[in-house]
Amino acid sequence: MILDRDSVQKPIRIRLRRPDNWHNHFRQKGDPRFAPTVAYIARQFARANAMGNIDPPILTATQMIGYWNDIREVAKAAGFLDFKPLMVVMASPNTTPAMLTAAFSAGAYGVKIMPANATTNSAHGIIDYKDPKFLDVLRVTRDQRRTALFHAELPSRPRAVRERAFIPILDQIRKKIPDLKICVEHISDAQMVEWVINQGDLVCATVTPHHMSVTSDMADQDPHLQCMPYPKSLQDVFAVRTAAMSHPRFFYGSDNASHLRPAKERTDASPASGVFTAPTELPVLVELFEAHGHLDQLEEFLCERGAHWHGVPLNQGEIELVRNPWDVPDVIDLCNGHEIVPYNTIPH
Repeated sequence: MILDRDSVQKPIRIRLRRPDNWHNHFRQKGDPRFAPTVAYIARQFARANAMGNIDPPILTATQMIGYWNDIREVAKAAGFLDFKPLMVVMASPNTTPAMLTAAFSAGAYGVKIMPANATTNSAHGIIDYKDPKFLDVLRVTRDQRRTALFHAELPSRPRAVRERAFIPILDQIRKKIPDLKICVEHISDAQMVEWVINQGDLVCATVTPHHMSVTSDMADQDPHLQCMPYPKSLQDVFAVRTAAMSHPRFFYGSDNASHLRPAKERTDASPASGVFTAPTELPVLVELFEAHGHLDQLEEFLCERGAHWHGVPLNQGEIELVRNPWDVPDVIDLCNGHEIVPYNTIPH
């Protein structure tokens, strides 16, 4: 990372290796959020994960290839010719080893494991983590040297403890398949942070910008900050942020997850879960790391740790971020009256 500083030694220009985003939701073709989200993400990242909990979910190699083509088509049309989606498939109770092997052969780097009905489009998720068929899926993932990416929550528990309540399940899986590579997605809980740190090199975690800044009190007052896992206490925020700014197995995954404004501001039901980070991700991260005195760790967190852990080459080329005044819009008009509110939270 190269910094150009002004007379008071604040960086005015930062040059970084082109970064990665290891957890992202693009939405899908035909959705008004899809093309703008692809463009926002491809503008900032050389590679970005494409989670498959769309409708219908990405369960097979054929579906995954089709989704990859959809994303690439939009990225090319927006001028980002070398943008690379990082593909995964979703695990369901009906996933077979053959299905998963085919997906891995087609380029999937992992399998996403979500608890059923825990968040957006998760009806096809996992119900029984002791099911022999599910354990066979994990063994294939192990044998193919791919990654099991866990949305690590128990939906039956109160939202403040859902993530830590999942730790015994992960312990059981580690005991049965100790050489499985596991990524705890969008980590949010201090107890889970400690668990990941204590597991050794085969276990990592992705970290979002909002789980490094937003508390449950803040989310309770603003539906646009509400997501799953739900933001937690200031102590949890501190633990997540400290790990992100120091530990080699914690790296960036924004969990960018857009919802149209009516779905977030509805009064007849709970707001849709998800934070639209895509328009502001890199500026927010620079501000956050600078505010906490760890700007020197930003490139490692954004550009290196995830690639090292997943065993892929570092990106070539650089991006340049320049300190300029910028008012983040309160609302972004996508088209045809579809509005969405971007993430813009000042760090603690």
